[in-house]
Amino acid sequence: MKRKTYEKKLRNFCYQVNQLTSSRHMRDFRPGRPEFGVIPEHGKYAGVPLVSYQQMWDSIVECMKGTPFEGKI
Repeated sequence: MKRKTYEKKLRNFCYQVNQLTSSRHMRDFRPGRPEFGVIPEHGKYAGVPLVSYQQMWDSIVECMKGTPFEGKI
């Protein structure tokens, strides 16, 4: 996955989260760049440094499983 595709998916996800009823809305939809080289402790990539946008997106999707946001991704 390229950077632009990742950012587009993340902006869309943030917009979908804002559509849910909550007391706090996100004002900014600009996605930040992931910190590559971080080694997650849990999940699909546990113990492996994150080196691509696809790995970061997979981690976000995995974190949202079982939450109300799962269907928004």
